[in-house]
Amino acid sequence: MPRELLPTACNVSQWDIRWGVDMYCCNAQPTEGTNVMNGATLRTYRRLLGYDINDYAEELGINRRTVTRWETGDWPVPDDVAERVRDDLSELRAVADELRNSVPEGAAEAEFVRYRRSEDIADVTTSTKSAEIYNAAAGLAALGLEAQGCIVSLEWEADV
Repeated sequence: MPRELLPTACNVSQWDIRWGVDMYCCNAQPTEGTNVMNGATLRTYRRLLGYDINDYAEELGINRRTVTRWETGDWPVPDDVAERVRDDLSELRAVADELRNSVPEGAAEAEFVRYRRSEDIADVTTSTKSAEIYNAAAGLAALGLEAQGCIVSLEWEADV
């Protein structure tokens, strides 16, 4: 994909959201045992998962510049990082399904709570304990429900 077509904003862009919805709806899976993850793909996945570059580097226990070098294509994305991202995406998909299925069929309205820290979701009944993945899943579930005509609000935990 040409560099000028890639998302450039610091936050998740419309392109990321559209791609994320397509991935979620199609249940896309990379071929097992292959590292088809390039830097642009890593960046899109990272942003879809709700991580900024500093938090992601910290999560991986590495320097921010290393993630930047992977994402710009200066260095190849290591297989173990690609596998971890795929695991996180599987978790995201599962949590989005959980949240979407928690809303009764045909509901006119729904509300999801977003969390600022992973410690805040310790008592939430979900298969993840990562605030980033939970929040991204809430966004994907909300998009799916909105497509079905349900009005969804996303509120921060402290505001509820």
